[in-house]
Amino acid sequence: MHEQQAVIRMVAPKGVRSGSWRGHAFRIREDGSIDVPAEAVPELASHGFKVADEQETEAEARARAEATDRQAKAEAEAKARAEADAAEAAKAAAAGAKGGAK
Repeated sequence: MHEQQAVIRMVAPKGVRSGSWRGHAFRIREDGSIDVPAEAVPELASHGFKVADEQETEAEARARAEATDRQAKAEAEAKARAEADAAEAAKAAAAGAKGGAK
């Protein structure tokens, strides 16, 4: 008798369009989701695939991941701007101190 395997929905890493497990190829949907046998989850997870939250659609999971990426990028850019501004202020202060020391 053939036993029915549990199927788990996962979300592929950004840009990944296909996957395989034990020689079985899986096409990833446009929303980034893929349905795989439960026993494939640990191996695919080690390659960046995430189990889709039951309360969250695949598109929502992808949007959340992209929003997190955008937030991290914005924070890094703000930090770089603050550091550049501080360096410029220190340079101007140093130039002012040289000019006043005559």
